[in-house]
Amino acid sequence: MAYENTYLITGASSGIGIEVCRQLLLAQNRVIAVYRSSSQHLDNLRDLGDIDLIQHDFSSPGSTEAFINENAQLLSTVDGFIGLASTRRAINYGDISTQDFLDHFLVNTIPVALLIQHLSPLMEARKWGRIVIGSSIGVKFGGGEASYCYSISKLASELIPNKHKQWSKSNVLINSVRIGVTHTETMKSLNTRVLEARQNLIPMNRLAQPSEIAEAICWIAGPKNTFITGQTIPISGGE
Repeated sequence: MAYENTYLITGASSGIGIEVCRQLLLAQNRVIAVYRSSSQHLDNLRDLGDIDLIQHDFSSPGSTEAFINENAQLLSTVDGFIGLASTRRAINYGDISTQDFLDHFLVNTIPVALLIQHLSPLMEARKWGRIVIGSSIGVKFGGGEASYCYSISKLASELIPNKHKQWSKSNVLINSVRIGVTHTETMKSLNTRVLEARQNLIPMNRLAQPSEIAEAICWIAGPKNTFITGQTIPISGGE
């Protein structure tokens, strides 16, 4: 069977990641889904199309390079990359250590940077490619009292190399998206008071559904996006 494109998704077992994989498969794409924690929801996607599931932990130094080396042949087939791998630990601002920063940058920043470095010349050679970096709307506000490590590492991941201007000549487009608060399992675990307070900050006065975030990401990462590149795009209900 001929597929439209092959997409690499990191952070595929998250609520948004699973929905991105699902929508890409339904659109007759091939998916390489990289996840840290096993998920029955990912396994269930096998029935929808061609999906490779790869378990990998990016949280140690050198782990991204190891992933690239171990999967070089598979990565050579990638037309689109959507970086959603993420770690977020609640650490009070006054208690942040060097190790805390490193832990967040190892997962939230370095895999995106090194995978783009590896994949962009391959996409250029094929004269087509789409890259979407998953960031957070929280970076707009400098991060909360306990989420500064997460926010600063996500902000760093948004730094699109100036080479994107060169890539665009080969129809390789790259954008980052600032994802708003989404109705995932993590958010569901918050107590009602905290959840309502967070929701009240959103002008639309509701949380996003994973399908809404995924649909926007898949459009930006897909062939219908023909003229948007080098941008940071909020998907946040106006927050």
